[in-house]
Amino acid sequence: MQRWPLFLTTLLFFACGEEHNTGYESPDQSDDFQFELKKTSGFVIDSEELFLDRVRDVAVFNHDESLIGWINDDRNEIFVTDTQGNYIAKFGSSGSGPSEFQYITAIGFDSNNNIFTYDPRLGLFKIFTLDGEFSRSMPGLISDDLWSRTGKIYIRGESMYLGIQETGKASDENYWQSKIIAEYNLNGELLKKFGAFDLAYIESDQDRLYKYPNIYMDHHMGSIYTTHRIHPYINVFDSDTGKHKGRFGIKSINFSEPSEPARISDPMHIRRKKNLEQSGIGESFTSNDYFFLNFFNMSEEFYTLQDPNLKEHFFNIFQKEPPYAFLGEITLDYAPLGVTSDNKVFLLEDDNPDNFKVGIYELVEN
Repeated sequence: MQRWPLFLTTLLFFACGEEHNTGYESPDQSDDFQFELKKTSGFVIDSEELFLDRVRDVAVFNHDESLIGWINDDRNEIFVTDTQGNYIAKFGSSGSGPSEFQYITAIGFDSNNNIFTYDPRLGLFKIFTLDGEFSRSMPGLISDDLWSRTGKIYIRGESMYLGIQETGKASDENYWQSKIIAEYNLNGELLKKFGAFDLAYIESDQDRLYKYPNIYMDHHMGSIYTTHRIHPYINVFDSDTGKHKGRFGIKSINFSEPSEPARISDPMHIRRKKNLEQSGIGESFTSNDYFFLNFFNMSEEFYTLQDPNLKEHFFNIFQKEPPYAFLGEITLDYAPLGVTSDNKVFLLEDDNPDNFKVGIYELVEN
């Protein structure tokens, strides 16, 4: 891959119309603000209406945090529960009909609890009412030469936002030129593309293999936080203007980097061995006060059993507004699914379809 000098890369970002703050200081962990998780409740999803097979470890909350949308992967089905795991509705099956899917990559709720979905194999957004009635479909992403890089659709006002990559800017030679956020209106019309790859990510020696961005949106503030698969740096963009608002992050004590990076030319067993030394970035979340970055360390057992809890999970916790101070790191006993505005943390305690168990924890000071 051609390596651009850092000053030239910076100039290219400005030439593309993005203000991109390249400065970064690695803050120390706060000594006077430490966290722990205290379990308060939990639930097992168990309903005669549902037949669970492989439920994706992505939980999508509605705007008032009273409902959760889930993807039942092998059945191409979406189901909805309340936040105590009680069954509300389900819809979808395998196929190409109006209420059918070939592969669901992303879902989200609007403010009226309609459920928006995206199927890249059909190239369609599909919208359903909360009771599972099909409302309408519309083309998007693929028809706009974009690939979906997100598991969630974020809807704010009359717009929806997704993490994307431009199909013509996905090679080793130009992927860093791609925008990484797409804004659509609710009729499926592309309004704008914005956001950019982090400079530290571009300069990394690992970008050939792991050039995938992810996004998280704070509905209340209109801020979109972008992350990458192997770098713990977060950029913040304004959803209305597309302007860059800030950058923060830290390589904390449990974040690991390999002595030699995995490469696309490596045989799979070599790549996996190297990945055991490399921390990965998972989902991001916000509450009223904090930003949570999940990162994880791999294990041999995970490669065999694909149980998300066979990864070692962590939260880095920051203030969610400038100066985005790093407040501390906590080790998680289970994979995180979501965080509510009042700091309730949902953890996936067991992904066995016969005992799909979620624990609800409260973030408290110790």
